[in-house]
Amino acid sequence: MTCFWRKLKYCFNKPLLIYNDSITYEDFVNSSFSAHSYDLSNGDYDVKIEVGEEPNVRIVWAHSSILKERSIYFKVALSGNWTRKQNGIIIFKKPNLRYEVFASLVKYLYTGRLSLQSTSPLTALGLLQAADELCLQELLDYIQRYLLRNPTWLEKNFALLYSTCVPHSAFTRLQEYCNHVVEDLPYLIFASEDFTLLDDELLQSLLKRNEIAIPEDRLWVRLLDWGIAQANLHSNKNKWTLSDWQSLQSALDPFIPLIRFPEISQSCFVRKVYPYRQLLSHDNFHGELTLPRLGPKPSTRYPKDLLDNQQLTWISKYIGGKDPSYSELTSDKFNSTQYKFGLILDGCRDGYTSETFHKLCDNQGPTIIVMSIKETKEIIGGFNPRSWNSSDARIKTSYSFLFTLTNGKLVVSRVAHPQLAVHCHGKFGPIFGDWDLVMYGDFKKDKECFCRRHAYTKHIRALDSGKFSVDQFQVWNVKEASS
Repeated sequence: MTCFWRKLKYCFNKPLLIYNDSITYEDFVNSSFSAHSYDLSNGDYDVKIEVGEEPNVRIVWAHSSILKERSIYFKVALSGNWTRKQNGIIIFKKPNLRYEVFASLVKYLYTGRLSLQSTSPLTALGLLQAADELCLQELLDYIQRYLLRNPTWLEKNFALLYSTCVPHSAFTRLQEYCNHVVEDLPYLIFASEDFTLLDDELLQSLLKRNEIAIPEDRLWVRLLDWGIAQANLHSNKNKWTLSDWQSLQSALDPFIPLIRFPEISQSCFVRKVYPYRQLLSHDNFHGELTLPRLGPKPSTRYPKDLLDNQQLTWISKYIGGKDPSYSELTSDKFNSTQYKFGLILDGCRDGYTSETFHKLCDNQGPTIIVMSIKETKEIIGGFNPRSWNSSDARIKTSYSFLFTLTNGKLVVSRVAHPQLAVHCHGKFGPIFGDWDLVMYGDFKKDKECFCRRHAYTKHIRALDSGKFSVDQFQVWNVKEASS
């Protein structure tokens, strides 16, 4: 991984998605099997299973009665219509599976026990595929949970994971993980070690998107890496033949129009794009291929902040229980403030789950949360003068407030019942009041956020209208400017 990607991950303070399951990773035990477990070394085998492809075929010996009793797959596969016998022994072939994977599952069929304690994530992924193929549905959840406890490996091998999970509808947990990365954390895909194995359809859909949070020159370099791998070229372009250049151009042609070249600075353009100019037509640059170029256009890959400096300053004037007059808010001195703000969570960058919220925002001191409601584009939020935590406890305060920004106008709702001001809960996102503003689940997808005025003085949504999901969600910490 290059220095850029390491810095990117460090700055975003990940791992990306952690499943806090209460399960401890003990062996999987099938209780219906364990009462009648069999010894695999008993002998008297009547099935010879050839596993793998030549020249690496290995043999697994087994008993057809046990395999058919414990696997629907083998009950069909070893029936008379499908089998081939040699000297009374059923000959069965599984060329598509690795020996260690298949042998582990056969052992499970005999003992009713599967252990992943010393299993690599790569082997576990193979076990998952094989368990699905052999109709051992009881193992799928167990293996997926194990894989999700290895987030670093999943990040590095996202292309392999994605291509494995998409065709298998039963891999629901891993599909949820992949969808989360694709929708909310696409920059991690470009940082993955097996990026060059990425499916071309997924790559194209990613490059069409805004809010990837990666500079355009980095996207161009990764696209080159991907194309070079597809064309199977030498890493040194000075050794490429005309045919090599043509192969690379053919691989990249559908993707080059998706790179926003005007957003690349002149120095980066000269170093990273111009040496590959023969891959590009004049149309790719929208008339901007001529050098020297002016400064880059503003990036369209990064999300805009929901609150600008002026709006943050307006909100800050209400901190500490103050109620500024209209003239104070609109005075020429609106930029002067006693507070400074730091963006500690950006949903477009970090994700939209309750778990992400607590990972990045707990114990960070006073915060402003703000969101854009997907269905109506309303901007609402709140201020918590204390730190968030996961304790399932209320915070009593008179200084919290909710707000809405409509057509640039700020409306603030003060807390009316201080004992209900803020509620911290590890399974929820931010909670203000007695359901006055509640965020739950995946804020962007689940439509489980809502506002029902009770503990605050004003409605921050029209008639507290129903459950909603968000387009964007950001959290800013608030500190004294002198600190």
